[in-house]
Amino acid sequence: MLFDIGLACARLWNELNYEKRHAFFNGELSPGKGDEINKRYYHRYREMLSVNAGHVINKNDEAWNLLFKLLDLRKRGKLPPFIKKLSPPGYWKDSDTGEKRIYID
Repeated sequence: MLFDIGLACARLWNELNYEKRHAFFNGELSPGKGDEINKRYYHRYREMLSVNAGHVINKNDEAWNLLFKLLDLRKRGKLPPFIKKLSPPGYWKDSDTGEKRIYID
């Protein structure tokens, strides 16, 4: 059962990221667009994951918000010198041998 929950969490993260990355690279990712994507996937996964769906979505939002904060710092010239490259959040592995992440409340 935990394996299935972990797999569903990874799939939710990956689907969220897929849509958000496409919107980001097309210059269309705004807070409103992100909320729209989050709601759509929450309703798709809430039966399967219950509260874990919300936790995965919140963690995904944290990752994207951090990226936008870092991009703002770079634009203002205040990015710490040890940060050389900025990139959007990556995907989670969801194959049978990949890592699983489960958020439990």
